[in-house]
Amino acid sequence: MVNEELRELLDDFLLEAEERLTRIEVALLASVEAGVEARRGSFREVRRELHTLKGNSGMMGLSGLQALAHELEDEVDRLDPENPDFTALLAGLDRFKRDLADVLRENDPAAVAPEIMPAPTQPRDRREGSTRVRLDRLNRLLETSTRLVVARNALRQRIQLGASLDPAAPDFATETRQTWQQTEETHRELDQILELLQEQVRELRTIPLKSVFTRLQRLVHDESRRSGKEVAFEHRGGETPLDSALTELATDTLGHLIRNCIVHGLEEPDMRKQNGKPPRGMVFLEAALRGGNVDIEVFDDGTGIDEGALRRAAMQAGIAEAETADLHALLFHPGLSTREKADHSAGRGIGLSAVLASVHRHGGTIEVDTATGVGTRFCLRLPLTVAITDALLVHSGSERFAIPISAVRDTGSSTSLDRESVELHRFLDLPLGGDADFYFTVETEGRSSAIRVDRLGTIQRIVVNPLDQLFGRPKGVAGSTVLGDGRVVLILDPPQLAAAVVQQDRSRADDS
Repeated sequence: MVNEELRELLDDFLLEAEERLTRIEVALLASVEAGVEARRGSFREVRRELHTLKGNSGMMGLSGLQALAHELEDEVDRLDPENPDFTALLAGLDRFKRDLADVLRENDPAAVAPEIMPAPTQPRDRREGSTRVRLDRLNRLLETSTRLVVARNALRQRIQLGASLDPAAPDFATETRQTWQQTEETHRELDQILELLQEQVRELRTIPLKSVFTRLQRLVHDESRRSGKEVAFEHRGGETPLDSALTELATDTLGHLIRNCIVHGLEEPDMRKQNGKPPRGMVFLEAALRGGNVDIEVFDDGTGIDEGALRRAAMQAGIAEAETADLHALLFHPGLSTREKADHSAGRGIGLSAVLASVHRHGGTIEVDTATGVGTRFCLRLPLTVAITDALLVHSGSERFAIPISAVRDTGSSTSLDRESVELHRFLDLPLGGDADFYFTVETEGRSSAIRVDRLGTIQRIVVNPLDQLFGRPKGVAGSTVLGDGRVVLILDPPQLAAAVVQQDRSRADDS
């Protein structure tokens, strides 16, 4: 175990090594489509990166990594610019990644859980995570914090002035009114500074998605070779920001979706020719910031999802709702697969259901659209930040709940409802009572439900807290928050609420 003085140095080395390995893979895979001279330039770039890795490994006393980097340099020298074969070099890079993970594990066993270590993908983040921050962002943060101190002192002064006013003075009412107005102005200024501070802190936590997209190029390369398919991979919107706490989730989720596109969606080259398509299939990623969410769409131009085959597989698996369930419910059903034989890439029916559960736990959703013979589109929607969100407060009985405003489509009086609805307290199985005179409609993942409540409250910005593990996963609940009055409020889970009407209808059918 290294001491604390060396810990930071080791963390910096590991972070820089991961970044260099990613740049090496990107340069190699991009050179496939390049000309001979451009390839030679890419190979020189790769060799420089490996040479730096070798030197840095030596300085850290990691002789094994140093020797491996030297071997990989030799592999680059053996590449034929006319017809390069990257198999041995990519395998060596995978070995370097695993050795990096071993270094991390040896020096901090708690940092890497063996059962979740990916191979051959990137090592996990260090013990507390690391990110690079531009100096100008830190300077802006310091400036804002200084303004915050000034505003706080001004507010304190206004409060003290108000408390010192003499009720017996003849101008007490006038001075009180003036002091109160000045206090309100200072409070508004303080609000604006806090909003700015929150935005700047959010910026510190975000990284551009291009860092995720570049990692996925290797996956596309490996899966296309393994499946014997020709695949072109393109992406757009790499500058879209994402909370750094969600990058691992985004990488894993997009990896599953892209693998699904290649294995299940894209046809074999001969079949594509017969269907009038180019032999090379297309996988395309596009990211955009929409409101408080980051949308990442995955397209493929393959066969589309065979919903009939999916339903037949569901019926064979004994899924009771196979005939009535929607495409989304079947596609993400645990243990369901249309593939007859499982292999390294797919077929066990586990991946997508596990991915969806993880995405939901982080406040995200996955939507899917498909067209036979045209292709399939997945949309991964994640919150821009996992810490703060705007939410609508609703009342049921004596309790208040919060629902993320991004999932709310409309609100109104229950008397105006002309469709099926669910009372919130019944859905949550809580004895809250109430009249349920109002409703809000929640919509996610192609589903929507009208949820009736006793009263609609205000929209507030809340801090999202995960539930303690002791509470497990209560139905319909995604987390908690503390309001300004000190009361703890549960945050409702949009995907579960959006499916509430469907679940209610199934329960009625089962009862009958």
